[in-house]
Order: sequence, then C-alpha cells, then structure tokens
Amino acid sequence: MKRKIVIAMLISMTLATQAPAIAYAAEGEGTPSNQTTGVDANNTSNLNNSTEGSSSENTGSESPASSAENGSVIVTDGSNVTTGDVKITDGTTAVTVSNKSNVTTGNIDASGVFVDKEPSVTTYSGATGADVNNATLTVNGNVIGGQQGISATNDANVTIKGNVTANGTDSTSYSYNKETQEWDIPINSVSGTGIYSDGTADVVVNGNVNAKTNGIVINPETTTTSETKGSIIVNGTVVSDNGCAIDVNSKKVDEGGTAFDSIDAFKAATPNITVYAINSAVVVSASVTGASDEEITNSVVNAINYIINNEEGYDVSGDDISHIGEYNTVNINKAFNVAATLPNGYTLSGGQYVNVTDNGNGNYTLTLTDSRGGITIKAVVKAVPAPAAQSNDENRAPAQVVIESLEVPSYADPNAAPAGSIVIDNTDAAVTENGTITSLPTRSVSLNLGQITPSQYKNSIIENISAAPISGALVIETDRVATLDRSMIETLATRSDIEVNIVFTYNGKKFKIVIPAGYDVESLLDENGYCGFLRLMSILGADEVI
Repeated sequence: MKRKIVIAMLISMTLATQAPAIAYAAEGEGTPSNQTTGVDANNTSNLNNSTEGSSSENTGSESPASSAENGSVIVTDGSNVTTGDVKITDGTTAVTVSNKSNVTTGNIDASGVFVDKEPSVTTYSGATGADVNNATLTVNGNVIGGQQGISATNDANVTIKGNVTANGTDSTSYSYNKETQEWDIPINSVSGTGIYSDGTADVVVNGNVNAKTNGIVINPETTTTSETKGSIIVNGTVVSDNGCAIDVNSKKVDEGGTAFDSIDAFKAATPNITVYAINSAVVVSASVTGASDEEITNSVVNAINYIINNEEGYDVSGDDISHIGEYNTVNINKAFNVAATLPNGYTLSGGQYVNVTDNGNGNYTLTLTDSRGGITIKAVVKAVPAPAAQSNDENRAPAQVVIESLEVPSYADPNAAPAGSIVIDNTDAAVTENGTITSLPTRSVSLNLGQITPSQYKNSIIENISAAPISGALVIETDRVATLDRSMIETLATRSDIEVNIVFTYNGKKFKIVIPAGYDVESLLDENGYCGFLRLMSILGADEVI
C-alpha cells in the first residue's frame, strides 16, 4: 500500500515576506517515503523543476537534493528527506526532525532577528538551528542558531560536518522603576546554548561549538522514554563566551529533586564527552548534594576524552589511549608515548597545555595537564633562549625592554597606503561531493610592511579580524617578522569562532603559525602587552612553508 504524504504550508504570522515552512506528516500505513523538501513527487517527475509545495504520490525512490532557503523544514513522518541550505529569519526553529525520520541538509541558519536596542549590543530574537527528537540529522555544513544551535533528545543521532554556533537570543531582564514610573532595562542579556541534550543522544560535530553562554547543556530532567546513555563528540573547541563549557542540570523534575543525590548519580546522567579543546572560564556547572564544586568538576573533567590531533602521522601508543570513533583520545593527566624522527633544529610539541619529555632516540612522553585540552603533536623549531642576565657585572648597564617597531615609510599621506601594499582576498569553504568540508571560508590579508605605517598595519589587522567570516579562518601574511599588540589580541579574543594563520618570512624562510579557534589568545601576551611572531612561534610552533 502506498503512503500518502501531506505537505502543509505553514505561513509565518510575524513576517509577511517569510517563506513558508515545509512539513511532512504521514497519513495511512506503509513504509516511510523518501522526500525532497517542498516536493512530494513520483519517480517519473522532473524534481529539479518542481514547484515548492506541490504534492503527488511517491514510490519510495531517493530524492535528489534541493534548496530550502528562507523556509523552515519540519519532518515528522519517518521520511528520508534531503534538502539544501535552510535559512530562516523569523526567530523560529529552522529544522525539526522526529519520529525516526532521516534528514540531510546543507547549512542551517536560524540566527534570528536583530533587536535594535543599543548600537554596541548584538542582540537576536532567535530560536534553534535544528531540533532532533528520536530521529537522524546530517548537516553538510554549519549550524547557526539563536537560543540553541542543536537540540538532540530521545536517542537522536546528529552529525554536523562543520561548526555549531549559538549567537544568542534576547533574554534582557526588565524591572519597574518606582521613581521614574517606567520600565528600566538593567542589562542587555543575550543567551545561547551550542548543544542541548537530554543525555541519550549521539552528537558528532566535526568543527567547533561556539556559544554565547553554555557550550554543552545536558538536561536529564526532560521527559524521555530512553535509558540509553548517549555521547557527544566535538572535533574542535567548545567555546563559552559568558557561561560554562559543560552544564549538567539536576535530576528529573518528576522525581521532585533539584540536585543530584550523589556523584555516582551525576556521572550516570552525564553522557560520554569527547572534545579537542575547551575555552571557557567555567568548565563544568552542576549541583550535587554533599559534593564540592571541585569534586563535581573533577568527576567530569577526568572522564573527558581529549582528542589527539596527529596530522603528521607519528607513532602514538600507550595503555591509556582510548579509540572513540575515528579518534585517538586520552584523559587528563594520563601519559602516552610518541615515536618521531625529527630534523635537526626541531623538537616535539604537544600543545600549550601538554608536557613533553624527550626520552632520547626519538621517543617522547606526553601528558595533558589542563582541562582546556588542545593536544596537537607536531615538530616545531626549537626556541632560542634569551641570554642570561649577568647581574655580577657592576659596570653593566641595567637591562632595558626594547620594543621593535616598523620603519615608517617616507611617502606623504600617512592615511593612504600605496596600491598593492595591503591586499585582501575572500574565499568560500571547499566542500567535497559527500559533504565533507576540506577548507573553511577564509579572509586573507597580505601586508608589505616596508610600504605601510605602523598605524596602518595595526588598523588593518583589527579590521580584518572583525571582518573574518563567522566560524571561518583569517590568514595574515607579512614579508617579515612583526608584532601583535594588546589591542589586536583583545579584538581577536572577541572572535573565538575563527582560526588565525600567520605567515611570515624569517631568515630567508617562510613560516606559518596556526592559532586555533577558541584559543585563549590573551595568554599569548608578554608582561609588556605584546606578542611578537617569534614569541608566538616558541609557544605554538610553526610549519615551514615550502
């Protein structure tokens, strides 16, 4: 018996120009159908030329991809649905999937509507990028939501091949001022959760998770019929701007509790968590009866599987290494071994928070010592130590801090750089046929430091950091060694969603330094508020560009 699909056009009441939502709701019995968003066609139709919202019978053949821009997608009938990019601007949920449906999309954007309160405050009235309940969703791109990037509940299976971003929704609190007899706005508050889970879902994010407040929220209080313990894998950095990286709420409401009864109950409610790195002032938030904050945090942090980034393909081994999906992982304070033959002048780095012990003969022991993670195994140029102070020489003048500056060019107009001295380029993300993102959307700026002033250099860096694509990359290339000052670093700290590549020439060789998205960039500054490229190289390492 064939199954009839009803396609309902749900018109937004808030925006007259908002495109309709496409809803799949089943009537009758039979096997789930395979659908293309906005079209219910039989296998003889020309689907590429179909009109959105048309309806006819379906024989169960797989439908090709189509675009669903400017209209939400709702699939609740167990269908297999493939669509293109989904973008909404009315503050509602972009993609809703339930009842064992299987949906594949392109980029999802539910950023929401900008609320114009103050020019300096970016406030959105936005909802959720994708809400997945007892169903499967694959996103061949990025997900942007307002209140939530992803909501995954009741054994949901979600794979995001790009980044997840929750840029926030307006949660401004209002109070009544008795003196002025008016409603005051004490603070413009913006909240946004990257990943929301009831603890039963399996979520994989190939990129970063960027959130206004909490990176990952696990809420076992929500109603669920599943006893499955899920997992969350983030092959990138979990970034929380104003909240915590991992927030595990109290036990189920219907049990009448406001806190977990014990650490064991807390652990049982927390799914398996695997991440590359964490950038958040608070790592874990939860409430457990009789347990200190330190006990709660350690119970989660000690169980996190930190991904070992080993792009160079060195031999990695150790009894404490766990294989999670396609990743080698290790827990904090657990040692592992690396065998690597390195060229002269190089040593092995494991990342900012990894201790490396050279055992000789190309054998190294590495140990992650900080909950921020970020394990990246790579060969780096050995840092040249500064000469030791000779305090016993009474005739020697005291040491002075020397800050290098760019030579000021001699041309007349200091506000206009010569043509070709600052070159800016933008490239889109590269995506393979199966939806794998091979490169991020990138903004590149190339600077000839011999032809521009220090202020032009500084302003260009700050402006291009701000203009870099959301969840993308910024490439800064110079013809010589230069410096980042506090203003540049503070601007970069506001763009935790971007990866920064710094390319420069030193001693006749070209080097590239990568500052990962979500990195604690303010920790790079020295005591004088500067970070030169060579200092940056000694901290993060560099690759020679051939």
